Amino acid sequence: MKTRSIVLNLAAFCTLVVFSLSCTDHEGPAPGTVRREIVAKGLNTPLGLTFDPGGRLFVSEAGSGQFNSQISIIENNQARPVITGLLSAKDGPAFLGITHLLFANDSLYFLHGINGMLYSVKASELNPAQPLGEQKLTSQFLRLLWIA
Repeated sequence: MKTRSIVLNLAAFCTLVVFSLSCTDHEGPAPGTVRREIVAKGLNTPLGLTFDPGGRLFVSEAGSGQFNSQISIIENNQARPVITGLLSAKDGPAFLGITHLLFANDSLYFLHGINGMLYSVKASELNPAQPLGEQKLTSQFLRLLWIA
């Protein structure tokens, strides 16, 4: 019984290590090789960036602890919301809300860390003239594993 427990713990640890090593959205270029440029101001706790297939830049904003976590498109140095009104929360000095973004199969996928949801929306529905709310998004609950 003790051997089985050790094997299960070891398997879980190896899975965690492989997952951690395969996560590439936090990798960065070598120090000194980055050119910084301000592309928009007035963002509310920006956390994630992605480009759609047409080269348009999208940014996730965690918000300020109210229902103001959102995703904005950056056009002509202006941030224009395309998805609005998602939950934001304050956790000590940090704010939590929408985090990771990814365009795939003509859809935008994004994670919301507070409610454990994976959301998606067709890229063709993203329009800054008519921002979408949570009720217009496809969602799937994810089981989250917290390791303390």
